[in-house]
Amino acid sequence: MKIQINRVFYNFIILLFLMSCSNNSGLSNDEKITIYKTSLNTFFDDDNLIVSINSANDLLNVQFEDGNSVSLEKKLVSVENNFWNKKFNFIDGSSLSIGSINDDLNIDFEVSNFALPLSKNFEIEIPFNGFINWVTYGRNGESSNINSHDIPVSPGINNFLVHGLYVDGITEVSIFYKNSKNNIRYSKKFNLNSTEFSETIDSINIITTVNSQPEVQRFVLFCHRSGSGPFVVDQFGDFRYYLNVKPSDIGNPFYGLKQTSDKTLIWAETNKIYEYDINGNLITEHNIPEKYGRIHHDILKLEDQKYLLTVNNNELTTIEDIIILYDVSSQDVIKEWDLNISVPKSDYFIGSDGFTDTWNDWFHTNAIEYVDFDQSLLISGQRSGVVKISWDNELIWFLTDKKRFLNESAEIRNKILFNTYDEIITWGQHNIKYDSVNNDYYLFDNGLGRNYEHLDLFSRGVKFDVNEDDFTYEILDTYGEDYPEYHSPIISGIDFLENGNVLNLFGSIGYELTYTNNKDWLGRIWKNPQPDYGAAIQEYDINGNLILEFQISSVVSNESHRFYNRDPGIYRASYFNF
Repeated sequence: MKIQINRVFYNFIILLFLMSCSNNSGLSNDEKITIYKTSLNTFFDDDNLIVSINSANDLLNVQFEDGNSVSLEKKLVSVENNFWNKKFNFIDGSSLSIGSINDDLNIDFEVSNFALPLSKNFEIEIPFNGFINWVTYGRNGESSNINSHDIPVSPGINNFLVHGLYVDGITEVSIFYKNSKNNIRYSKKFNLNSTEFSETIDSINIITTVNSQPEVQRFVLFCHRSGSGPFVVDQFGDFRYYLNVKPSDIGNPFYGLKQTSDKTLIWAETNKIYEYDINGNLITEHNIPEKYGRIHHDILKLEDQKYLLTVNNNELTTIEDIIILYDVSSQDVIKEWDLNISVPKSDYFIGSDGFTDTWNDWFHTNAIEYVDFDQSLLISGQRSGVVKISWDNELIWFLTDKKRFLNESAEIRNKILFNTYDEIITWGQHNIKYDSVNNDYYLFDNGLGRNYEHLDLFSRGVKFDVNEDDFTYEILDTYGEDYPEYHSPIISGIDFLENGNVLNLFGSIGYELTYTNNKDWLGRIWKNPQPDYGAAIQEYDINGNLILEFQISSVVSNESHRFYNRDPGIYRASYFNF
């Protein structure tokens, strides 16, 4: 860097000196050529190419991107046009090549992209350092356009992906090549067709029933339990991204599917951790130790190569009550949290699961969240409630119903949060989330067995805060309880944005689960007849107004599968950023 600065500075000093002599009518042609070369070299760099060369009288006026110009006598030089440069041939036999804006670049794209059917691989030959930016034009106005971030490119062949194509028909895309000053040097528009989808994704139907803020762009990530891979829809309900990776077994979802702060996608399936970047490149595919069996329900990336996982311990007689921190790079379990030690047991709400003779799934972990400021874990257990435990596996507080733990010690009972209105929000709840900016919490209250009976059948999202000094909690807002037709007894979830918007997923509308008591709550399992859709997504603004709603349907077509001709719904949904 110092060498470059010194060279420019040196050339600039020479330029000033020579230009100070330029009024001397006795200046020789060789001296003038030296001035021209030094001037052109001084202004030219990767961020400052020639924009135009205009002829006026006996002079050639060379204009640069930054507005500076150099005038040359025509009789002393001729100009040869080459690929993104101008070659100045002087009468003394010398020449100088200077970068110049051109009206063409070698650019092409792949016709098919199996991994990302709604994306295209582009290849472009770049002459100078700069940035590529692309825009995918939506069919519903500016808010349906997808704009890329600046992609650094260097001289030579560069590859990049364009996302956001529609499933059917033509999608218009523009490619822009810019310098670091954001000056556009080249642009080209393409009309693209997406690669044909598989039958699985084609079978997913999305109906947008509410969209009161179409001018505000947002995207939602989820996959369907009928067997799809991860996909993204915009606020109009149109597919705009699809990662063509299928689960090994229909109905077993990609547990914990979410986008990380690095914009990668992570999930768990069977005993493997998966992480992909947005361009479809596999970052991590790693098996956890056999001791912990399969990863169920959730995964959270804590830091580079370290993942919090909800697992089992095959050495225990209980299941779905172990959390581990696993380091992929070292293949080590860094830490283990055994909820059998930190969390009290109760079968007051949900005891036997109806499938086994022994009651071993006492907690049934379905979500995990990390609280950075005190290094604690928030863990949702469908059959017990939500616990906050310390890094050392000590119970900090318990969000549940005190009726479930009347026989516990005073020390335990005093850690159970209470609400002034005695309103319980842990009826088979899922997907606990923490807002670190406002110190608020979100969860999805499924409403399974609400008040220990099969009445008041509704599900809802709940926003609440916790006072850890007096072990109280306050409900700040609820979302969706006025839609009993969306009652979802299992799975489902919630997410939020910094602007206060909340995303509610009613993920299991096709299920019944007629709760009678803690030993008899599975009931018929499926609604008969099946509803027209198996899941619904609602979005609420900061004032609690419903501003977006999708109804999503897809049935399992595999006749040999237990979900045949059923809509198993959606496990999780969350906001997404391109």
